Amino acid sequence: MSKRNKTLNSFFQVRTTEAAETGPSAQTTDVESAPNVRAELKPGDVESDPGKRIPIEELDPDIRDLARREYISMGPCQPSNHTYEKINGRSFHNYWFNDHRGWLEYSIEKRSAFCFYCFLFKQPRAENYGIEAFTRNGFKSWKDGPKVFNQHVGKHDSAHNKSRQHYEDFKNQRQNLPHVFDRGSQKQEEEYKACLLIILGIVKFLIQQALAFRGHDESTSSMNKGNFKELLDLFIKKDPKVAKLFGCNRNRGKGILSNEHYQDRIEEQNG
Repeated sequence: MSKRNKTLNSFFQVRTTEAAETGPSAQTTDVESAPNVRAELKPGDVESDPGKRIPIEELDPDIRDLARREYISMGPCQPSNHTYEKINGRSFHNYWFNDHRGWLEYSIEKRSAFCFYCFLFKQPRAENYGIEAFTRNGFKSWKDGPKVFNQHVGKHDSAHNKSRQHYEDFKNQRQNLPHVFDRGSQKQEEEYKACLLIILGIVKFLIQQALAFRGHDESTSSMNKGNFKELLDLFIKKDPKVAKLFGCNRNRGKGILSNEHYQDRIEEQNG
């Protein structure tokens, strides 16, 4: 099939929520669905004592974020009622946690201090004071404890503070697509994907045919609002399922994609 002979329908197939419920005969996208294999944590993947933990970078990539979420839920290991063993006449002090509550950890197993942020989000090729001591080996030179803790934290652009920023961003994920989908229902997710598929199909068709997106008059009363709007309106008019998806059965252009949204989509495509 030549480039000019391709039709819009050859670029995509719409899958609506209703179609998804009808079974194998429903229309689907050309991309085969990958097997839905859910990664799971195994015993030993997450340990409360930092001295017993497997480094995050050594875990399977599919479970690293799961492990991070579990650790964040647990919080840093800060045994407050423990009798800290002395090394060379000195020991860890419980009140040190007060100045470094968010990140300082103590391992009963190794009798050493660790960094919670750097363990979770250790920066590649990190150049930071005691980065290995606070993530893998453990720090136990208690004579210089407070001084070394401050040196480890370092300046605003230190490896520790970069790890802290990654920790905060990860903990407060609210705008990423998976989180938005988690807050909505399965039906809303299917409808969103179907709408997006229609829009991308029209965009792909216009780009490959070297056709303009905009029209000279894109108002609702215009007889020719431009290729993008006219093609989308055609699908809405011809397919009741598409009309329902875009929320414009009888109020065309007032649903999910209003005229302002049309304009935004076109401007995004034109850079």
